[in-house]
Amino acid sequence: MDIKKEIRDLKEKGWKLVEEGHYLEAIEMCDRARQMAEQHLEVTDEVRLSVLHNLGETYRLNGEYTKAQAILENVLSVMRKHPETHNLLLPNTLFSLGHCYFYQSKYVDATSLLEECLLIRQKHLPANDVEVAKTMKMLGDCFMKQKKLSEAERLLRHSLEIIKSAHTKDHPDLASVQFSLANCLDLQGEVSESIKLMTDCVRMYKSSLHHEHPDVASG
Repeated sequence: MDIKKEIRDLKEKGWKLVEEGHYLEAIEMCDRARQMAEQHLEVTDEVRLSVLHNLGETYRLNGEYTKAQAILENVLSVMRKHPETHNLLLPNTLFSLGHCYFYQSKYVDATSLLEECLLIRQKHLPANDVEVAKTMKMLGDCFMKQKKLSEAERLLRHSLEIIKSAHTKDHPDLASVQFSLANCLDLQGEVSESIKLMTDCVRMYKSSLHHEHPDVASG
């Protein structure tokens, strides 16, 4: 079997496990793909970098931010040294690594990467693309943590507008953006609108999750 095809197959199987929420099994599968890629492919090979990115993203989704950060920083470093290649992978890596920094309270570093990611996605994707909205939401969260509330509100409102047009009512992405915007407004003393948004978030979470799910129970 062609070695690249074998590596791609492992990567795809690993990502399917991620989508099913089986993160530990996915990490094992992605790491097998990584070992093969590092043994057989050049450092700048697109398949190798995408395998490493997926492994880093899987660690991130499993809450292992230190491991994810190390892998994603390596991927980004290679792409920085070879800017003529891997353009499609760059914004995804910036977004994932920005996430890692955010959840480790490295808000300034996260902001820098997410701003770069947003510029790239706005340049290459439609203005109403969900990936643009997700980047705005994450960047808004970063600004909120740094008390840059007017900038955060602007981004979160724009993100919410895109998400509303892209998803059906009660979609989890919609609830997520509304939750951030509600917190941002609360910090600015806009209590009435904040409560309205937060109440709607609780309703959406309850409609999309089982009533015994911890997110619902804690709400």
